[in-house]
Amino acid sequence: MGKIKKLCKKHLFSAVLVLPMTIYILGFTVWPILQTIGMGFQDKFTGAFTLENYAYLFGRPSFVTSIFNTAAFGLISLCFQFVVALCIALVLKQQFKGKGILRAFVLMPMGIPTLVSGVIALYIFGTSGYLNEV
Repeated sequence: MGKIKKLCKKHLFSAVLVLPMTIYILGFTVWPILQTIGMGFQDKFTGAFTLENYAYLFGRPSFVTSIFNTAAFGLISLCFQFVVALCIALVLKQQFKGKGILRAFVLMPMGIPTLVSGVIALYIFGTSGYLNEV
């Protein structure tokens, strides 16, 4: 029992820090997904439990075709992205002149969303920002 208590005490601060984001993700991602799935099992007019919606959906050939096309496209694009990313990683691992510049250009798109978010935050929260005008 002492080990469990010690382990809980050790990780309590980390759990408290992660808790708000966990609640946010559960509230705005998991809960709506579960509600949508639950609504799929209800009759549109009475709200009673039924499988008619899914029978109708999977009975349509166009739905089955679209699911197959989506899965095929996702798998093919995933394989292509994996091969391209692996090639880029292997090139960036090699020693050659201009490696730093090439690495900067390849990795620059990863930093742009953060930069844009920072500029937007400045426009909103800055001393002459939109929030101060309210």
